[in-house]
Amino acid sequence: KSISSLLMFQRLKRVLKNYCRKSNLNGSSFEVITMMILKLILLALGITFSTFGYLIVFKKKFGLINDFEARKEIGSRTDADAIRVGKVALSLGAGLLVLFVLLMIFT
Repeated sequence: KSISSLLMFQRLKRVLKNYCRKSNLNGSSFEVITMMILKLILLALGITFSTFGYLIVFKKKFGLINDFEARKEIGSRTDADAIRVGKVALSLGAGLLVLFVLLMIFT
């Protein structure tokens, strides 16, 4: 899976370079476009993880976790496990959003 992600990233890089070359943009424009795409990805992931973490931890929507309700009926999972997963998602989302804000400020 990581090899396919790497190949996809290399293909995206090649497409962006071709776009910059065809549009008569210099190398710094490629870096600007790449940074903008990175910022958009960070923003999207940060909002997504924060939203899911919020819904799991504060709204107690444990159904957002795959097969949690079925595992809870069996007895292999508890609400504390779901809240732990929600806290991790919320923390990850907040961290990605902080990273996004820092990149917006310093780049």
